[in-house]
Amino acid sequence: MKQFFGLKKALFPALAITCLQFQVTAQLTIGPGVYLSSAGNSTNIVMQDVSLVNHGLIQHSSGVFRFTGNAPTIITGNGTLQFFNLVMDRSFNSNVTLMRNIEVANTLAFQKGLLELNGYTVDLLSTGHLINENESGRITGLTGGLVKRKINLAAPSAVDPGNLGAIISSPENLGEVTIQRGHQSQQNSLGTGSSVHRFYDVLPTNNTALKATLRFSYLDAELNGLPENDLVLFQSTANNNWSAKGFSSRDASGNYVEKTNLASFSRFTLSTSLNELANDCLPEEMQTWYLDADGDGYGSPLQSTTACKPPKGYTDMAGDCDDNNPAIHPSAADVCNGLDDNCDGITDGTCTTVPGLTVTDTRVYETSGEANVTVSLSAPAAGTITTKYKTVNGSASHPKDYQRVTGLLVFSAGEQFKTVAVTLTRDNKPEPAEYFDLLLEEPTGAVLADASGRITIIESGVDNETTSYLEKQKTTDPGFDVKVYNNPAATQFIIQVTTESTERMVMQVSDAQGRIIEQRSNMAPSGIIAVGAGYLPGIYFVQVLQGNHHKQIKLVKL
Repeated sequence: MKQFFGLKKALFPALAITCLQFQVTAQLTIGPGVYLSSAGNSTNIVMQDVSLVNHGLIQHSSGVFRFTGNAPTIITGNGTLQFFNLVMDRSFNSNVTLMRNIEVANTLAFQKGLLELNGYTVDLLSTGHLINENESGRITGLTGGLVKRKINLAAPSAVDPGNLGAIISSPENLGEVTIQRGHQSQQNSLGTGSSVHRFYDVLPTNNTALKATLRFSYLDAELNGLPENDLVLFQSTANNNWSAKGFSSRDASGNYVEKTNLASFSRFTLSTSLNELANDCLPEEMQTWYLDADGDGYGSPLQSTTACKPPKGYTDMAGDCDDNNPAIHPSAADVCNGLDDNCDGITDGTCTTVPGLTVTDTRVYETSGEANVTVSLSAPAAGTITTKYKTVNGSASHPKDYQRVTGLLVFSAGEQFKTVAVTLTRDNKPEPAEYFDLLLEEPTGAVLADASGRITIIESGVDNETTSYLEKQKTTDPGFDVKVYNNPAATQFIIQVTTESTERMVMQVSDAQGRIIEQRSNMAPSGIIAVGAGYLPGIYFVQVLQGNHHKQIKLVKL
């Protein structure tokens, strides 16, 4: 029998359901103060493509609350909500998503469909359990959330509390035990490694000398790409320091890994013995690692940690006296720039005036077929200067978007500029702007002032970056141009503005972190502007604006 209804506090302060089937075909909202109860084991509340919003009181003490259909639905609201028998009977891979914690006092049964935890908890209390969880009907929760069960265990033998899949044996009295199951891949304290999409927290009151056995069950859908025949048990402390426990038996067809003689319980997951998830080691294998914030291979002696393996962004080389500048480190050349480049404690102690190498950022249309990237010296070479170069993938990649190049640039005496040509792949497909980088390395006779230049490829007519102003000026603003001379510079930069407009101009200089260093307003159009005399060495960006005209140029201060 089908009935259609809306509950209102004034009309239905309480509603008892006793019919064989009660089907709702619109969102079911239980308002504040409304009481919904079920009476009789034959009560069948069917939620077909319907979300449940409960702000009142649902006392489901018998019968079945069944979610069916295929449209995504949610369970939400801030009222009291405890299911007795909850059934997922939906189409394959369709979700019921939790937007609140729920309790299930008797059974949570699966036919098909996913119950997405979404960071929330399904509490089976001390009486609930799962039924028929399977590959096409199961709990999932890649963004967090738990399903948990409490139980008293005295010398348990192959007990599976709540049918969660953690089967426990021990000759000892464990006392009250809380079992929690989650579905996120685990990592170690270094942020590396991975596991199956299932873990168990086994938390007994008594947790020493247990001589316990744990059979860890899983589903194929939770393997997370790991080879099933190589799975071993991992145990953690603090839920992020993992040690491989191996296995006593495992069965890929039965979907379990079992380990005997465990001294204690904590968090467990499955991974492979060669996975980076394990980060345990002997005390004598511990090592000090230093934070290398600027990526120059040397870390700050003031920021260190001890671990078996280097955490991401750390190095075993200390001694960096400025970990925010990759040009400053113990093996750097000492350049006459008012800085302690080689961290020997002496500013310009043994420095020589050495020219700096810079790669110019370039923007080019794909249809041009080639990007010509300028590499320049801060001053003409007095003798032969060389540097290696190579392209590095960004959002654009070889060979789909461009052809990789590597080589050696040679500046002869008196030369200051060189060009590296990179062939672009013309696919005639509309796509957003993409980029790759040209990197300089291993210079001789010069230092790397700006070793990375970004080449942005623009599909003709498709430029979704804000800096597309610069390309558009070539056709819409032919009378406006900004050029910078003496760039890179050890003293100051000379900026020349050419414009046909009489509007006043604005100039702004910011550093690499986006902080405004200098700003000038109400400037006369055109003319020569000198900036940078007091700037510290580093990367800056100058913007010149005049009405709708705009141009930005990168500055390198030596």
